[in-house]
Amino acid sequence: MEYTQQSGSREPDVPATREQVAEALEQLAFLAVRHLTNRDISFTTASTLGRLSREGPSRLTALAADEGVTQPSMTQLIQRLERQGLVTRVDDPHDGRVVLVAITDAGRELLAERRRGRTNRLAELLATLSPEDQQALATAVHAAAPAFQRLVDNAARARKSPGVPLPDQPAPCRATAWPCRHGWDPERRSIFCPLIPAPPTPSSSRRPYGRSPSPA
Repeated sequence: MEYTQQSGSREPDVPATREQVAEALEQLAFLAVRHLTNRDISFTTASTLGRLSREGPSRLTALAADEGVTQPSMTQLIQRLERQGLVTRVDDPHDGRVVLVAITDAGRELLAERRRGRTNRLAELLATLSPEDQQALATAVHAAAPAFQRLVDNAARARKSPGVPLPDQPAPCRATAWPCRHGWDPERRSIFCPLIPAPPTPSSSRRPYGRSPSPA
């Protein structure tokens, strides 16, 4: 799949639509995967090493879940990385019965080398742009960096806990399937929808969520 530059230009003061934002992110992903990433190791390998470098030692089962692969597949990957000296197994300091996977100095150096390669290739590509385009990209990155980080964090959180509403985001309503603001039921310690009646409890009759029973 190839991307072509869109003809014409959009006024800088006109907000981009979600479709335009999605297309821009897709082109950035295409640039990173096709032109910046060294394909000496698989995506899952690079992602696993990166996760261990950022988050520290982890259980093999957690790595498999985070990467979306089966546990046997992750076991084979970790065994191969162990033979290459990129990861090692360590004891869990909180539970001696548990073994964790940790990245080694060699693994960190491999990630650093790949990062330097991406930076050098990106610098070469940026040099092909005009000074005005380079300044425009620098300004856009500075403004959008916090939002990009929140987007990455939300995507990771959604993958780890599918079905759980993201912070400050409406959740699909169980009654209508439309997004709505759910509430917190302190008695049941769970999220509820104000459009659905509460299940009966021994101490109260059936009533709408969020309402207190009438005083006697």
